[in-house]
Amino acid sequence: MTNFLLALRSVEYAIRVTFIGFIYNEAVWGFAVGFASATVIYAFFLSENPRFIPLFLTKTASTSFTKVAERDPSGKYLASYTSFQKEYSRVRIAFYFALLAFLLIILVSLLRI
Repeated sequence: MTNFLLALRSVEYAIRVTFIGFIYNEAVWGFAVGFASATVIYAFFLSENPRFIPLFLTKTASTSFTKVAERDPSGKYLASYTSFQKEYSRVRIAFYFALLAFLLIILVSLLRI
């Protein structure tokens, strides 16, 4: 049992050293900042209203539509829900793919060390 606990502590130490190595590496920070800024810039070009991007990423489509869509004085929506749904889906897919690509790059770099 003692050998098993020592092996677990050794694995924990190796993971910690690798993680700390990544944190203090300037290239990792440069990549992360560049990747995040490129994703944000792409989202601004992709979206018609960039100020609503945080709302799109944190709320459901129906909740976002009720907060974003303009209404006339009688309460009728002036924008189509289907066009809003397309923009909402594009923004969410772009961010999910960017997050997936970022995680895959981190995973590959961890496996190569």
